[in-house]
Amino acid sequence: MHETLTTEQQALVSDNIKLVYYTVNKLPDSELKARYKDDLTSEGMLGLIKAAMSFDPAKSKFATYATRCILNEIFMFIRKLNKGGPTVSLSTVVGQSDDGREVTIGDMIADNNSSTDEFDREEDARIKQQLLSEFLSKRKPRDREVFELMKKGLKQREVANELGLSQSYISRIFKRLKKDFGKFKKRREEDAA
Repeated sequence: MHETLTTEQQALVSDNIKLVYYTVNKLPDSELKARYKDDLTSEGMLGLIKAAMSFDPAKSKFATYATRCILNEIFMFIRKLNKGGPTVSLSTVVGQSDDGREVTIGDMIADNNSSTDEFDREEDARIKQQLLSEFLSKRKPRDREVFELMKKGLKQREVANELGLSQSYISRIFKRLKKDFGKFKKRREEDAA
């Protein structure tokens, strides 16, 4: 944030600081919230500042808009934390067998080399691809464009830069596509049954 806030924007921020604390406190209790509460609050403050800088009073109430911006910043922070994820070894002990022997993750992984399993996986992939093609043919061009770019391996931020949109908007489009595809697939399965 290299821009300075106008007096009006500073007033919006100072008048709505409690909204950040309220939003962070409304998040579900978790280890992540307990460990990173200060960071979540800081990210929420950034969201509040961004909201003040981009707010258009003709479109919505400030509190509604600011809450969305605050949550977007918090969720982006959480996604960054989750990207690294814990490293787990195949030799990690996950329990004991009936005979008292330690059971590792490697012990639990099934042998998927059978040709029947491979055929089933290929058939499932073919059916899913047909469903996906049919689903995408009924979507808006923007949705198809976002999907195709992400299918090429681009990250949400890269797709956003490519299309001149915000990363949070791309995230919402992709989330909506996944949800709608799940519903579409379920309807097709019900129709087939």
